[in-house]
Amino acid sequence: MVATFNKTIRKHIFLHPGDKKRRHAALRAALLKDKRKYSDKLEGALLDVKNLKVVGGRHLVVEGYISMEVEADCLVFSPQPGQILEGVVNKKSFSHLGCLVMEIFNASLSMPSSQASMPQLGDLVSFVVTEVIVDGEILFLKGTLESIISHSVPVKQEPKAFVKEEDTSETPADVDQSGDASLSEDMAVKTEPSTFDSPEKSKKKKKKKKKEKDTD
Repeated sequence: MVATFNKTIRKHIFLHPGDKKRRHAALRAALLKDKRKYSDKLEGALLDVKNLKVVGGRHLVVEGYISMEVEADCLVFSPQPGQILEGVVNKKSFSHLGCLVMEIFNASLSMPSSQASMPQLGDLVSFVVTEVIVDGEILFLKGTLESIISHSVPVKQEPKAFVKEEDTSETPADVDQSGDASLSEDMAVKTEPSTFDSPEKSKKKKKKKKKEKDTD
């Protein structure tokens, strides 16, 4: 059963002078401010506005704003107990399901004891409306699960592209090239002849000097 209907309304809207060039878009946006909200005047929640037109050719200016009377056909969501609706499961427990109707309105569904399989998150299900709850501008539904229409299709993940990592380790050639100057300096230091005498040589020199002294 369809839970929507069209209703023609008339409404006064105050248009900003800066919106005169985009009048139609501004008037439509003003009406859609109440989208998805429950309205006693509409006896349901506003979904969309069509066939918008301005009524009358003369408009009053009130405190700098242009007062316009508009007429439009409103698409209204107005579910009733006993209707069969569809929704997508977004929450679940052992005894109840949570689902979204028209991707907007929340519904809490009780699970019948005769239910063979448990719906999963993302499944499209049908349910019977048992109660319509209105809290201010929020419309909420209660119902009983009837059947699973279709199961959710898992999203296929694309395989990750293989990226070859660059080898950042230095090759022997790189080491020779990069460290050539420092290596040659180290070698030069190592091969430089030592200017210091070893302890044995210094002792021999002392003895030799002593002998020369004695002979004198």
